[in-house]
Amino acid sequence: MGLVFKNDQWVLEKDSGKSFTALAGSAGGKFLRSSATSFLTGSLLLPSGAVSHSNIFSARGAGGLTGDISSRISANRKVSKDLDLDDFSSGFTWAGWIKSFSSASNSNATIFFSSLIDGGSALIFRRNVITDNVVFEYYNDNSLRGKVTTNSTPWSDGSWVHYGVTFSSSNRLRIYKNGNQIQFDVNTDTGGSTPTNVTSHTFNTNIPNAARVDFRMFGGDLRTSTNDGLTAEVFNIGFWNEELSQSEISALYNNPGHNLSTTTGSYNSQNNLVFNCKFDQTAADGTNIAFSDRGLVNRSFVSGSSKPN
Repeated sequence: MGLVFKNDQWVLEKDSGKSFTALAGSAGGKFLRSSATSFLTGSLLLPSGAVSHSNIFSARGAGGLTGDISSRISANRKVSKDLDLDDFSSGFTWAGWIKSFSSASNSNATIFFSSLIDGGSALIFRRNVITDNVVFEYYNDNSLRGKVTTNSTPWSDGSWVHYGVTFSSSNRLRIYKNGNQIQFDVNTDTGGSTPTNVTSHTFNTNIPNAARVDFRMFGGDLRTSTNDGLTAEVFNIGFWNEELSQSEISALYNNPGHNLSTTTGSYNSQNNLVFNCKFDQTAADGTNIAFSDRGLVNRSFVSGSSKPN
């Protein structure tokens, strides 16, 4: 009896060649996908050397409740040379592909989050699961300094969408969907204005310096118990220590699988790329989550089943 790969799954076979059980492969895959401690991607692939690049695509998070329970990907202080979590004064960009699923226990789902160990001085980009808006907000200790909410419903379940948020060195915020700026309402701007139906806003206050412990994506919000990890597939996520232009965001949208460390079209900010999680794995050990040697940590993300075209 042995384990063999046939008809796109692993099966146990007796010495005679007859199938022992058709469910062995799927059961084994389910076990791997349920392992919170394994670094495996969750797919049973062909033996090394015979792996097809089309066998494995995005990463998929199970979501879950907020804090340490949630699935997530995080960047810790090992990346501080390139990502200074204490100081965002040079601006930043987060951009990437998300194919979300509607299941959620709470009203919000984290896209990215960074804060002090007690949740203070947080920087948050999240989805409102109830209204399908997206929200960006930042705090000084526990005091809200800036917040916007999209006045449309740009979130989409069940299909690949490219999202982006940029914040400039002069405190200008923009939010993107599929390469285009989208409108939002400014809910809070301490000492500043709160316009509605805008695609760009310059806040009166900057993101305050603080000893933030790490940068979490798709889960791990420490400010609230009503925020889930994001139940979704994700692909080609990038974080930069500067504001990318609209033409650069558009270029990334038009080239889903692009290597962000090289130029394409109008995109030429590869030198300001802090990390890139492409999740286009060709092995079943999870080690090629991009820049893992710089401190990226994977909790319970496994291989997905698709990627944007």
